[in-house]
Amino acid sequence: MGRKTGDGRNKLKLLTPSSWWGAKWREALPAGNGITGAAVYGGVHLETVMLTHGSLWWQSRTPDLPDVSGRLGEMRRLMMEGKEALAENVLVDGLKEQGYDPVMAVPLPLGDLNLRYAL
Repeated sequence: MGRKTGDGRNKLKLLTPSSWWGAKWREALPAGNGITGAAVYGGVHLETVMLTHGSLWWQSRTPDLPDVSGRLGEMRRLMMEGKEALAENVLVDGLKEQGYDPVMAVPLPLGDLNLRYAL
């Protein structure tokens, strides 16, 4: 899906329009610089870009990340044994056991930018 261009910038190429499955928010192409964000929905003649800003996110909780590096050996061992499904949760389970319970922030949109192209 993504690759580097000759000048070092990233380039994304989608095989289907981002709105192909019903234009749900999670089907947009994310873009931004860490403060200002956009979700580009894509379309042939109408482009919708939802804009947001870092100060418009609310209800998040991000506690300090506990050290679970001691579980890395177990995770590697399981992967080498071909038990990827079990290895997948080793670090996550370690975080939960130490009480790590983050809450994802809820984005509030700044607005939509609609670009209409002539036929």
